[in-house]
Amino acid sequence: MSEAPRRIRVLGVLGLLTGVAVALVLLRPPGTAAIIHAVAVLSTALTAHVCFRMMRYPGLGPPSRAFWRRNLIAISTMTVAEICGLIAVREPAATGPGTLLRFLAATCFAWSLLRLSAHVDSGAQKVALGLDITTVTAGTMIILGHVVLADVMQAGAGIPPQTMGLLITSTVGIFLVTRLALGGGGLLPPRSLIAIGAGACAGGMVPPVGMLLLGWAPGTPGSEALLIGPLLANLGVGLTGRFQLADAGTAAAAGIPGTWRRMLPYASVVAVDVLLLARLHHDDDRLTLVTVGAVFLTGLVVARQIVAARESEVLDKRFRLLVQNSSDIISISDPEGRVTYCSPAIHRVLGLAASVAVGTRVADWSHPDQADDLRDCWTKTLSGPGASATCRIQVRNSAGEWRWIEIVTSNLLHEPSVGGILTNSRDVTETTLVQAKLSHEATHDALTGLANRALYTRRVEAAVVAGAPFSIALVDLDGFKNVNDTLGHAAGDALLIAVAERMTANVRASDTVARLGGDEFAILFDGLTGAPVDRVLNRIAEALLIPVAVQEKLISVRASFGVADADGGDVDELLHNADIAMYAAKVRGEGGHVRHRAGMSIQARHDTAGPLRTAIDDGQLVLHYQPVVTLPDGRPAGVEALVRWQHPERGLLGPGEFVPLAEETGLIVALGAWVLREAVRQTAAWSLDHGDAAPGTVAVNVSAAQLREDGFAAEVAAVLRDAGLPAARLCAEITESTAIGGGATAQNLTALRELGVRLSLDDFGTGAATLSTLAACPVDQIKLDRSFVDGPDAIPEAVIQLAHALGIEAVAEGIETPEQADRLARLGYELAQGYLFARPMPAAALSAWLPVASSHGPA
Repeated sequence: MSEAPRRIRVLGVLGLLTGVAVALVLLRPPGTAAIIHAVAVLSTALTAHVCFRMMRYPGLGPPSRAFWRRNLIAISTMTVAEICGLIAVREPAATGPGTLLRFLAATCFAWSLLRLSAHVDSGAQKVALGLDITTVTAGTMIILGHVVLADVMQAGAGIPPQTMGLLITSTVGIFLVTRLALGGGGLLPPRSLIAIGAGACAGGMVPPVGMLLLGWAPGTPGSEALLIGPLLANLGVGLTGRFQLADAGTAAAAGIPGTWRRMLPYASVVAVDVLLLARLHHDDDRLTLVTVGAVFLTGLVVARQIVAARESEVLDKRFRLLVQNSSDIISISDPEGRVTYCSPAIHRVLGLAASVAVGTRVADWSHPDQADDLRDCWTKTLSGPGASATCRIQVRNSAGEWRWIEIVTSNLLHEPSVGGILTNSRDVTETTLVQAKLSHEATHDALTGLANRALYTRRVEAAVVAGAPFSIALVDLDGFKNVNDTLGHAAGDALLIAVAERMTANVRASDTVARLGGDEFAILFDGLTGAPVDRVLNRIAEALLIPVAVQEKLISVRASFGVADADGGDVDELLHNADIAMYAAKVRGEGGHVRHRAGMSIQARHDTAGPLRTAIDDGQLVLHYQPVVTLPDGRPAGVEALVRWQHPERGLLGPGEFVPLAEETGLIVALGAWVLREAVRQTAAWSLDHGDAAPGTVAVNVSAAQLREDGFAAEVAAVLRDAGLPAARLCAEITESTAIGGGATAQNLTALRELGVRLSLDDFGTGAATLSTLAACPVDQIKLDRSFVDGPDAIPEAVIQLAHALGIEAVAEGIETPEQADRLARLGYELAQGYLFARPMPAAALSAWLPVASSHGPA
């Protein structure tokens, strides 16, 4: 059940009970006194329930709950008193335990009202408030006493006890009402003050007034009306709670007296002066001048005070408007951090009422993670008069969200006008988030979210200073440039993001993965060296081989890793060693990782590019040929041309040591052109020398850079024409990433097919999406990658079935054992290539091998 409907129902019952009592007084049915006593008991008990609910309401601050706790004590005492009255209905009200309990209840209630905090900031203001309350109370009582006692005193008779009781009760009632009117209550909004003030007047004034003016003594006819006062007081208390919850946001305004409230003391003085002047004709004429002069001087003093009060009011209003409309939350706290004042700006900033903050501790609102920061700030502030400090903490708002608040504290305990710790709090959430974003962008890669070069270098430097063992790895993606060139930069970016995610997923939280730029990454293995690092890098390499969906295609990449273990050197040396190892891994051409060893060095790339250009121009390149044979008999069906570099100093170099360099420097186009011409020339020569025993086809690897060259197909046609070799005997081997390129690549592939050149898809199953590739670029042959030869039958069987369905050839690469050959033959493969049949060999060696192969089967 919600709180609001429950309060509305309780108030309705209180109002109904009061109405019933009034009706009983007017109608006077038999047993009226007993019924009204029962109604009073029920009304008082319900009011005690209201006080209990308000005391436990979580939205109120500690001071408000303390106020309702005191009210609960007073109303509970009154409930017991009413029960006593109900038990002894015929007993006079002036005797018995009920009278004592009523007196105690009234005292507790008066104490609760007096404990309401007023909006005063200094001792002088408290004294001024006390003088104003005393002035109004005294002036009112002088006039009331004159009216009530004038005739009694003139007759020289004694003052009746009932009259004296009325004066005492009235004095207390007027004092309480004046206290609420002038001092207000920082805990209660205006409507609540009016309700509780009216209830206090009704409960305190109705019984004595009825007894004195109407002659209603307890037990006399009509005396039942005396019980209506407590019922009205109960209704006032219920309304007080209702209004406080409804108007909580305006509670701070309750203690700001209006002009009419400020005029109350002066009005009281003026009223007494008027009474004094009215009595002049009854007194000694010799006092007339003195009396008029005193009244005149009093009037001047009052006028002067009114002007001063007005000026003070303007200044006070200006200050309060500045505080209330400030974007900063202004609060005052005691040395323990308990809030004694909070400006209304807290509602705009955090959506909370100022009254909720009063009485709480500053630490109660802050995030636990900032407890130490707040404690340090408070300690600095308390170090001496005038000390100040600044800190930034998170505070939860009314919606449950954490907001960043910058607080500036000043020690003004020595200032009487403040007497506490002044705190200015400002919402800096947006600024903090922007600063955090800028800081993150300055140290992280915008595309992948990984650490950037600057942050990575700083962390490596910190690891070097720490002195604990660690390793670093530099990572370079093999063939990434082809992805950018064929699919565009958007696809390349998507691939980089996927690579970053897979690297991060395979390292520990304490390790750092960074993107240094382009397709270069780096990893810092904190406290890890040796074999554990090797295992992590192997996992990463395997994860990168899993195809990534990019633009409805599947792309996988290989990576080369260079590893360097910390050995006491500086950061630059460590990074240089890792770079040397990484380049060694790239030159090897197989991906994977290479660990730096003492004495390992490598020539600069620009130093190697020159000799490679010379090698192309001066004929240092040679071709080796590896046969492609039929299964199961092993008859030669074709050859694949593989380039080698006969280096004058280093001897025969494999393609892994110079082809990556050729791709990076652009020499791959010239290198590919030489390979094409030489392979076509040699195949034509074999046809003349060996006739039908010559290789049926020659496969030449064509790079993505060659296919992007305008007129490449025309160049191939010219080479075939010059050598006299039919186009059908040339097979252009391309990778899957090359096959999906657009623009000039697609035009050249189409032109090659129209020319009659066969297309072969190399390393099938390890690159881009095979099905989409075959649909977009029809080929004549697919070559099963060697990695699937030793695996389960599922993939080789699926590939051969796909080939049969599309009507194209399938070649199994990397066959090294008879068992592998037999197994693939059973699966349906008719062509194979591998060391079991022949290793790559020079043209002369292949010429010698051909007759043997045609006569005796596989070697």
